[in-house]
Amino acid sequence: MEEILRFFVGLWKYAKGERFSGLLRVLTKSGKITKAQANKAKKKAQGRGVFVGEILVETGLISKPDILRILAKEAGSMPHLKHDQGITVEKIQDIKKDLSQKELEKLLQNGLLPVYKSGQLIVIATAYPSDRTAIRKVRSAIPRIELVWCDWSLLAQIMDLYQGS
Repeated sequence: MEEILRFFVGLWKYAKGERFSGLLRVLTKSGKITKAQANKAKKKAQGRGVFVGEILVETGLISKPDILRILAKEAGSMPHLKHDQGITVEKIQDIKKDLSQKELEKLLQNGLLPVYKSGQLIVIATAYPSDRTAIRKVRSAIPRIELVWCDWSLLAQIMDLYQGS
């Protein structure tokens, strides 16, 4: 339960700053939404503690496939986690054994989730591939990671598994 709280606190901190601005900046710059719409979506997401993309889709400002295309472009060569790839409570428990408490906290505080192991690498999921600051912080603290990006609904499903671990 503590891990879940740290993860959502991490997301909430980013809701106040850089994390949401990357996607919103791309959308306003491309003319898909106005600055006023971006600010309204950001405030609504902060108030509800959800991903801003969820608000944009919910309000009909943009479709989920459009957001995923934008995130894919932002992610560049970062692999896309399209489904849970057999992520289980047992696999999450196994990953936790390979991370110190400090490393796990660093990930969760930056809204990143360890999802599975690939050899010696720990695969970390993010819903914000354009958040270079968080990625840089985590890479410097935990060099043995590989990042993948996924949409917010998959990240929420994975977080549910953390509740069971």
